[in-house]
Amino acid sequence: MLAFCQHTFDWGDYVTLVWDEWLVDPQGQLWIATCDGTPVGMAKVSMLTPTEAWLQGLRVHEQYRRHGLAMN
Repeated sequence: MLAFCQHTFDWGDYVTLVWDEWLVDPQGQLWIATCDGTPVGMAKVSMLTPTEAWLQGLRVHEQYRRHGLAMN
């Protein structure tokens, strides 16, 4: 997961800095998309209230972009 996030932006990506926090966040979940068992995408969802969520850190591996992954 972190390997394909390293080149999201010219300067890198903040995901590597918050990954450990996201894994143990009691108010959220880290969603991972896979293709044939290989991680190819991710999203971090944090519940702000029981009915409001914050979506962040959406990433898709460069080789899997524009293939409808976000729509599945």
